[in-house]
Amino acid sequence: MTETEAFTQAMHHKEGSYAQRVALYQQWVAFLPPQSVVYDIGCGDGAWLDCCVAAGHTGIGMDPDPARAKTSPYPIITQDRPDPYPAGITVATAFHVIEHVPPSVAFHWFWTAPVTQWGIITPNWHHPTQKDLFWEDPTHIRPYPSDLIEALLKAAGFTIILYKGSQANDLDTVIWASRG
Repeated sequence: MTETEAFTQAMHHKEGSYAQRVALYQQWVAFLPPQSVVYDIGCGDGAWLDCCVAAGHTGIGMDPDPARAKTSPYPIITQDRPDPYPAGITVATAFHVIEHVPPSVAFHWFWTAPVTQWGIITPNWHHPTQKDLFWEDPTHIRPYPSDLIEALLKAAGFTIILYKGSQANDLDTVIWASRG
């Protein structure tokens, strides 16, 4: 295990196993337009991309860890920011990523991505224990309450098509948005 892998594992140990995340992510595949080219920002171990490809979509990942590119069956762009965006993408996703960047950066991503859909998952700030858990990861810059994510996406020209996570028992906020 590399130093980067060990740090990532320590910081994300509460996100669930690969199998648990795949089971959760299966429900979001239904929101993808047919034959989507999904660009997963911060793809990690590829659980979301595996779901997309199994459903007939194309997956491209972005992760700052070069080891991901060596082990992934999908193209992985090794950089620490999503742009420049790969040609031909139709959907961008960021699962547990935007809390690592300031709002101006997240808005830039939403504004400049040449996509028709965004999928965002971030810790639910309304959950009673998330406020404590959130700061266990020293790479978190700020929480994103759902109304802030929604405002940023709408300002970038997107319409919200799914919103989940405003209830106190929801661990994550999930927002899917469409443009065009």
